[in-house]
Amino acid sequence: GVQIVRIALYVDGPDAEPTIVEYEVLVFANVEIKVFDKVVFVGDTLYPSDLFTITENGQVLPFDASMISGKVDLFTAGKYVLTVQYKGISQTVTVSVLDRSLLGTYKTSLTTIPKEGFEDEEGYVDEGVAGKAIGDMIISREGIIVDGKIATILAVTDVNHMQIVFGGYEYTLTYEDGIVVLIPLNPYKLSYSDSMRALVYFNANAYDV
Repeated sequence: GVQIVRIALYVDGPDAEPTIVEYEVLVFANVEIKVFDKVVFVGDTLYPSDLFTITENGQVLPFDASMISGKVDLFTAGKYVLTVQYKGISQTVTVSVLDRSLLGTYKTSLTTIPKEGFEDEEGYVDEGVAGKAIGDMIISREGIIVDGKIATILAVTDVNHMQIVFGGYEYTLTYEDGIVVLIPLNPYKLSYSDSMRALVYFNANAYDV
């Protein structure tokens, strides 16, 4: 942390009034702060130990209210930023509180991309492949599953938008009125496929699909 060092200089002799000079010295303590951004839903319980740990000389310090500042309203959806600090070292941690209406099972009428059959000049026949129904999307407190694939939340932009990754591709998730739209990030303009394509899901409690 920052320490103040005061030095008395007797520029006019040992019997005169000294001139006091102050310096700020940054002392690096053996302190490590680890923060963990959290995504919760309205009404959930959140503990300080869920958000950060502070170690000093290899020992985990017990929680103290002076270590963290800021406010999270667990009854109001929103994005909240807190500051964790100890001995002049600080980190920020983000808590995203999502509306509980986002929870549930989502259905889609989309299918995989069908493959048309063909017959070449030598008589080889490819019968093609029919489109198959795409699996549900499940959003729970334990996480997100899309068509049987576990998705990881990379970042929450606001209560209706987030970045997720599944199947090796990143997507922008947009939620409104029980509808989830997944748009793949495609910076290299790759052709779309069943592994990377836009998807639309409808909350099964609100829509018949």
